[in-house]
Amino acid sequence: MIKYLETYSGRQHYSCEKCEEEISCNVISIRKHLAIGDFPILPLSRNITFLECPKCLNRYPEALIRAVEVKNVLFVIAVRRIMAYMAIADGKIDGSEIKVIETFEKDALNHSPEENEIRIYIEEQKNKKIDTLNYLMEISSLLSEKEKELILEGAFLVLAADGKIDDAEEGFLIDTAISLGFSPTHYNGFIDGLRNR
Repeated sequence: MIKYLETYSGRQHYSCEKCEEEISCNVISIRKHLAIGDFPILPLSRNITFLECPKCLNRYPEALIRAVEVKNVLFVIAVRRIMAYMAIADGKIDGSEIKVIETFEKDALNHSPEENEIRIYIEEQKNKKIDTLNYLMEISSLLSEKEKELILEGAFLVLAADGKIDDAEEGFLIDTAISLGFSPTHYNGFIDGLRNR
C-alpha cells in the first residue's frame, strides 16, 4: 500500500497571493512511502516541500524554500513598501518620485518597472494602510547591513526627489532607521554620506 506522509518543519514568512498579505506560513514536506496498514516502512520518493498559508490553506510549492530566496523576496517587498511609504508621506505623488523609484529599482533590484506598476504598488500601500515600519522591524534580523542601507537609501532618495527634506520627512527617515536597527551614529554617518554625494 502507498501512503503519503506530511511533516511540519517550521514557519517561513511569505506573501500569500490569495490572502494578499505577508504571513507566517507552515513549511510542509510530503514524501511517498510503501506502508503496511498505517505504518510507513520504505520511502519511495524525495521530500517535496512547500509553504502552506494557515489562513486560506493555499499551498505554494514553487515559492520555496531556500532561505536566501525567501529573504530576497522579503528584501524586495521592503524596498517597495518603504519607497511607496515615503512617496505618500507628503500627501502627493509626483513624477520626480516615480522616476527615483524607477531608477532605484533598476539599480538595486535589477528590475525595470513600468510607471504604472510603481503607481499600483503605491496605491496599494495607501489603500491598505500597510504598517511598513512594523514590517521592517519584523524582518530586520533577516537582512544584511547592505540590504538595510539600501532600504534607507531608497527612502532618502524618494524624500529628496523634490530637492529638500523637511523636518517631518527627516522624522520618517529616523523612524525607518530605528525599525531597521540603525544606531544613531550609523544613521547620521550614512545619511551624511548620502547628502554629500
